[in-house]
Amino acid sequence: MFNSFNNNNNGSAFGNTTGGGLFGQQPQANSFGSGSTNSSALSTLNTGSTTLPLLENEITLENAHTDTITSIFFSPANQMQFVSSAWDGFVRVWDCSSGAINKIAEFQHTGNAPVLNTCYSSDGTKVFSCGVDGVIHVFDLQSQSLQVLATVQSPVHLLKIANIGGMEVLISGSWDNKINYWDIRQFNATTPLSFLQLPEKLFCMDSNAQGILVAACGNKCTYLINLSNPQNIFKVVQSTLKHQPKSIKCFPKNNGFTVASVEGRCSVVYFDENEHKKNGFTFKCHRQNVRTFNPMNLNNSTLGTVPSGYKGAFAYAVNSVLIHPIYGTLATSGSDGVTSFWNAELRHRIKGLQCLNYPISASAFNTQGNLLAYTLSYDWSFGSKGNNQTNPNVIRIHQCTDDEVKEKKKTTGFR
Repeated sequence: MFNSFNNNNNGSAFGNTTGGGLFGQQPQANSFGSGSTNSSALSTLNTGSTTLPLLENEITLENAHTDTITSIFFSPANQMQFVSSAWDGFVRVWDCSSGAINKIAEFQHTGNAPVLNTCYSSDGTKVFSCGVDGVIHVFDLQSQSLQVLATVQSPVHLLKIANIGGMEVLISGSWDNKINYWDIRQFNATTPLSFLQLPEKLFCMDSNAQGILVAACGNKCTYLINLSNPQNIFKVVQSTLKHQPKSIKCFPKNNGFTVASVEGRCSVVYFDENEHKKNGFTFKCHRQNVRTFNPMNLNNSTLGTVPSGYKGAFAYAVNSVLIHPIYGTLATSGSDGVTSFWNAELRHRIKGLQCLNYPISASAFNTQGNLLAYTLSYDWSFGSKGNNQTNPNVIRIHQCTDDEVKEKKKTTGFR
């Protein structure tokens, strides 16, 4: 069980294993930075027309959904339970305590309406979901009952649980650029407790423990909302990112956030202007010298003339940005199929996992930070032409090591 996972990470988080590998079925492959990064050096998983490298210290579930996986989140109360949603209209709850990923519950949006996001209640007993049908569902894991929490007149793509004035509230973000606040005890609601109309398209949002909601929009602005006054914006932060934001995460210290974009960049932003001038910065990531994901077989002739001696890189979207719950390490996952771990304070990359040559559409840490769940699924970065029925929809659970997620201590010697 997960309680056998200790700080030196010599054991497995997934039940009883031998030989240090996972269930005897994963290869002793090289990890990024410790050996060859050529995917041919690893075992592979054939999923339809796509071959995916298999990494050590992972368990894999093929065909977790039948269409693009849109979200994945661990339970705040159970280190081995997580939920996923997808464009196939299903929300599925999984358990990986046995050393395999097993489905323990599922529900479906009416008419297979694509599900765009999910989240847990703070005690882990309920799962919320939202989709293009504008319906927000709540599923009780104990009674296995499904209810409609709320319905809005626009597709809902963002969900976040927060405590406002001692009440647990579900915050939703929808395609009509509106943030709504819902009482999770009241079902079949059509009118929220309150709402906030944003001036631009909302792409991502998050909140911190001190009740600050951050909402990144399409006008290169991130809006800060104090949840004690949820109908008003109290501060606007101008983004240094050049293109659409894709993911945002608040710092555990409640002093700022990091936001990532489709252009292969992340910004580290602090609320306090003096602190931001001193420590805020933007960095490039998920840039590759060769195409790691190229479903349409694009080449120089289809892209136009590439200047002789061009030394640029292919930029991939950052689909997920996380913060390690113990060490505060940043983790970014992108369309290039790479997950990287960063030290934002020292401004460098700690480690990167082997490139998987297929988009990572979503990812999540469990609350102990010893497991990273991620999904290999088409992220629509090449539009409808890149989508086909043979695309993989895979869930993987990676057992994190301190070597990956913790900054190495630097010792100073005396001459």
